[in-house]
Amino acid sequence: LVAIGSTGPWLRQRPSVLREVETLSGLRTDGAPALIGAMVAVVALLVVLARPARGAAWFALAGLGVSTVTGAANWLFLATAKPAIEAQSQSATFDIAWGLLLVTAAGAIGTLSAALVVRQTD
Repeated sequence: LVAIGSTGPWLRQRPSVLREVETLSGLRTDGAPALIGAMVAVVALLVVLARPARGAAWFALAGLGVSTVTGAANWLFLATAKPAIEAQSQSATFDIAWGLLLVTAAGAIGTLSAALVVRQTD
């Protein structure tokens, strides 16, 4: 889910006049670190499933942690910068899109799950 959110839209611009809604993809912003973190976590969790190892579990935790921090930092930045961006454009509103929400939420749940895996592995 983190990988899907990383490539999905992170910011949506809705103009006040009848024009097309524009979106900003995660890969055009900070989606790449979140995507790489998700890929590291998937590989590490597959290793843990094949042969439980604490080191691989730590890699999963780190990868998902990077994804979560990336999503949360972008969400916080966009949420605090939104009034200034809208005031500057004067004719559009901006919303955080589903990709950023998915990266942050799935990353946080995955990070908590990976932390449990770290505790359970020897």
